[in-house]
Amino acid sequence: MIQKNDILALAKWRMEKSKNEFELAKKLYSQKEYSEVLVKAYYAVFHAMQALNCFNIGFEKETHKSTGIHFRKDYIATGKVEKIASSYISYLQRMREKADYEDFYMVTDKIAQDVITKADYLTKSLYEMYLSKIQTFNLENTKS
Repeated sequence: MIQKNDILALAKWRMEKSKNEFELAKKLYSQKEYSEVLVKAYYAVFHAMQALNCFNIGFEKETHKSTGIHFRKDYIATGKVEKIASSYISYLQRMREKADYEDFYMVTDKIAQDVITKADYLTKSLYEMYLSKIQTFNLENTKS
């Protein structure tokens, strides 16, 4: 049986990965490594979504597609996260895929800055939601 502390530990680990990826994205931006900015910024948001998904689906192994589906269903469709987040997530994923898979894709400073701005908004929003979830989760744990 999955214990609440196990879910909290996994969510925390995923959120730490998110924070680390975003810090790396900002560092890479300052070094003008724009393609890598797109990759790291996307993964910062991806891991934050995974962290929040822990509270609803536990330890289920998630793909990029299933992470987005679960997150949109549990957080965006319910109004817990603003609807604009859905288009930002899709945009970040498209930009990451272009950076990873398109030959000769030139990432400009403007594109990298836009990606950083959207990822910053999302990671901050999702971190706030994560803190709220932890507080709720801990309150429920003390009642059991």
